[in-house]
Amino acid sequence: MKRLFDVKKIILPKSGNLNPNKFIFEAAPSRTKFVKFRSLTSTEAASIPRSKPPLYFTTSNTQCSLFIDFFRQHGFRPVGNNPNVKYNTIWIGGHVSEDQLAEMNVYQRVNHHPASSNITKKDKLVTNVSSMNARFPGEFNFLPKTYRLPLDHNQMKKDAKTEVIAKDGDQLLNAWIIKPTTLSRGRGIQVIKSLSAVPYDPSKDSPKVVSRYVSNPYLIDGYKFDIRLYAVVTSVNPLRIYMNKEGLVRFSTEKYTMSEDELENSFRHLTNYSINRTNTEKYMKNSSEENDGVGHKWSLTALKDYLFKNGISPDKVMEDIEEVVVKTLISANKAMSDAFFKHVNYRQNCFEIYGFDILLDDKLKPWLMEVNLSPSMGHASPLDLKVKSTLMSDIYNAVGVRIPPEHPIATSEEKLFEQFHKTYPETALNPNYARVLTEEFRRELSNKGNLKCLYPNWDSDKYGKFFEIERPFNRLLIDYRIREKSRLNFAQKQADWILAKTKELGREKTSSPQVPLSKTEMATPIGNS
Repeated sequence: MKRLFDVKKIILPKSGNLNPNKFIFEAAPSRTKFVKFRSLTSTEAASIPRSKPPLYFTTSNTQCSLFIDFFRQHGFRPVGNNPNVKYNTIWIGGHVSEDQLAEMNVYQRVNHHPASSNITKKDKLVTNVSSMNARFPGEFNFLPKTYRLPLDHNQMKKDAKTEVIAKDGDQLLNAWIIKPTTLSRGRGIQVIKSLSAVPYDPSKDSPKVVSRYVSNPYLIDGYKFDIRLYAVVTSVNPLRIYMNKEGLVRFSTEKYTMSEDELENSFRHLTNYSINRTNTEKYMKNSSEENDGVGHKWSLTALKDYLFKNGISPDKVMEDIEEVVVKTLISANKAMSDAFFKHVNYRQNCFEIYGFDILLDDKLKPWLMEVNLSPSMGHASPLDLKVKSTLMSDIYNAVGVRIPPEHPIATSEEKLFEQFHKTYPETALNPNYARVLTEEFRRELSNKGNLKCLYPNWDSDKYGKFFEIERPFNRLLIDYRIREKSRLNFAQKQADWILAKTKELGREKTSSPQVPLSKTEMATPIGNS
């Protein structure tokens, strides 16, 4: 892909549509004031005073106690019923509406992008990922074969006539799982042995998906588990994807079997916490942060330790999972970018946390089960609180909760600067915007905490072919990561050279009288020896 920018050469024009002295330097992220957050598990957070000027939070369609406690503890105040108070950040339990986006100011943050349903609704997820797999065979084969009902109802009935039910003794070798397209927490899920057994009436029943059941999961001590990972999208164009380095591993509470008589036993086949916690006689709750790797909920770190001890490379497993996350988000990027341009007022209004549920099969291939809108921030255990409060802190440090400017945006050129995404792609070649996007990304990276940047990265060119249209802003930030990697590699070589020289001089000092360096040695450039 052609490089449209060279950030090293970007300079502010002496003339043009933008006034650099008035505009770029005042509005650039490095000059914008942000709040600094700490995890709720940190004792320092309790001493944070109320913010001055006062900053406000609110919620909609949810009572997310972690969000409320988090911002109260950081000195924010609830908006309450005062119509004259404007929030700085809002946490919405469902999708963000067009009206909510239209009312947002430049300093406000909301925890959703428009059109996220393209991956969080199960039927749309199947549509987008399957479409990509048809265009790029084998590249997006991480979703089990799925029928979208009612759309694929006739095809499913046709395939049911030729379906062969395979068994090994009393164990089924294949089965199907039915899920409502919009429900979560395991509600309405059924495991059945054949397509002909799918109970669906297109004239009465709500939309569902019927997927091939992954009947050969990787088991730990005979129990099935899945992995909840938290992906954070801070921008859709340029696309910026992070994943929390810590996640949660949820176990079923009864040992796995594919016996036909046990297909209806949710405690064997489903891993949802909301279901398995009701198995009160067997569910073992996490009791402390330190008591990890036991019971029915582990941290991702505990799972990686288990894999390593059993001769499996956790790094390889995570690389495969990260690729699933990036490709899934790319599959919906066109629709989400279009909605972003149409409905979002200011470039930095939106971010989103997605809950990716991943299942490993017995070959350690990751399968995407679903992507959750508004993943639960409930913290019923110390492990939940540790993972989720740290996640909350890292996200808001990365995206930044801006302290409102003393004066509202007054000029048309200042407003254009905050809204240049609305004139894309015409503005894609403007060096002013390129500079600002690079600086925003640099600020995110320096404040991301425990978040790992998956895209853009120095090796992200491999994903370029999957985008429906060329993304110059993506190219800009990939080039930035490549240069940063080169700079860090050179710095490491310098450090290694200095260390080697120091050791060499130390050995010479102990074995013989110290001899001053010659002029030639003193003039040798670092890293060229």
